[in-house]
Parts: sequence; C-alpha cells; structure tokens
Amino acid sequence: MKHYTNHSLKELHTFGMDVRAAHLVEYASVDELCALLEKLRGEWKELPYLHIGGGSNLLFASDSYAGVILHSA
Repeated sequence: MKHYTNHSLKELHTFGMDVRAAHLVEYASVDELCALLEKLRGEWKELPYLHIGGGSNLLFASDSYAGVILHSA
C-alpha cells in the first residue's frame, strides 16, 4: 500500500486538471483494502473518501479534495 499526502490526481483522470487530494492511497490486494477500510473507520473516520478505478471519467469541481482517494493499483 502506498500513501501520498497533498498529491496531484492529474495522472488519474483524462481532463488534465491538477486537482490535489489531501490523501491518496493506492492498494494492490484485498488485504490492503481491508486494512485501509479499518483506517477509514478509525484514524480517518472524520474524512470523506472516494474510491476510484481508472478515474478517466472524473471531473472535480474544485482544485482540491479534502479527503482520502482510494485507488486500486
């Protein structure tokens, strides 16, 4: 699992906008996803989260996302 803070999402969608996420977490297995979900229920329970796949159809309405982006690597 890889965790990035204040990370650009530009490479994860086709619109080319430099939207930044407070947290971007890439996971590569079901076990990593389960660990991440536990963190969302505990330490990060106050943060909104968004799970994305390839992300090519995402259009963000602002230049930042104050929550956690979950991305399947």
